[in-house]
Amino acid sequence: MRRRDLIALAAGAIALRPLATSAQPARPRRIAIVTSVVPAYLISENSGDDASRLLFRELRRLGHIEGRDMIVERYSAEGHPERLTALAREVVSHAPELIVAGGGPVAEALAAATTTIPIVAVFTSALRAGLVASLARPGSNITGVSVDTGMEIVGKRIQMLKEVVPAAQKVGYIELSGSPETTAGPVLADASQKLGISVVVIPLRESTRDEYERIFAEMADRRIDAVLISDQGEALAYRQLIVQLAQKNRLPTMCASADFVDVGGLMAYAADPEAVFHAIADDVHQILTGTKPERIPVVQPTKFEFSVNLNTVQALGLIVPPALLAAADRVID
Repeated sequence: MRRRDLIALAAGAIALRPLATSAQPARPRRIAIVTSVVPAYLISENSGDDASRLLFRELRRLGHIEGRDMIVERYSAEGHPERLTALAREVVSHAPELIVAGGGPVAEALAAATTTIPIVAVFTSALRAGLVASLARPGSNITGVSVDTGMEIVGKRIQMLKEVVPAAQKVGYIELSGSPETTAGPVLADASQKLGISVVVIPLRESTRDEYERIFAEMADRRIDAVLISDQGEALAYRQLIVQLAQKNRLPTMCASADFVDVGGLMAYAADPEAVFHAIADDVHQILTGTKPERIPVVQPTKFEFSVNLNTVQALGLIVPPALLAAADRVID
């Protein structure tokens, strides 16, 4: 074979050989998770916090796994709402690609800190807080799940409370408003008439330890028989204190989150957390794959969970009607 033919053959072989390339792994996506109560070290797939476990499980379902394709930064106000403004600024200063906000107060603080970083939040009422233009088209950098499904759920909670505490004649409704006027007024009036009870609005001026101690002392003076906690997220940071004060004053309490029941609250009727975090994870996935948050509708729950703490039932000398107990989704004993 002539030399030039050999060279041509070798060149052809090189041209035909596939180029040796090493596949570059996709760049991990960096997200922040911010809570008002749960300590940062408990925000994990294997933590003692139910909400965190559900969130990480649902993200895994969609292929987002910490340490593989996702870097997670954790932040918490650790039960101090007054820290949220500074905490939100700190989170934004680190410029994550996306922020998951645990609760309305967290979402509001983050919304004030950034209008560009996408935020996926669980909030009480996105519309009432002015965080979105509409549920169908948020029109801002925020979307998520709004657990406020209307005032009718307040009436349902009062009805369930009356079933467990049939002797109750005066029920206190704790709401952070600073005023006895409340948007739940018509529902409270309707429940009062139907159940033959008096529902008294107990306005909370601010969500602080001193203020909770003050209103429980006021309810003792006013001979309140049972308590309904509104679904405003601020109360969650003080759930242990609220439960302790309710136990001290022997006040049966209906709450808007199962987290209260976990620490000794009597019962709760709230959005099913599995459905909530399924939706939150879906929103995170959509944003990480290119959808703008302003185009992702805010979801409202359609499934609810009834939780009851039988230890508290026994301590208060109450009896849960068998039909109501059979309907419970979570029973702590």
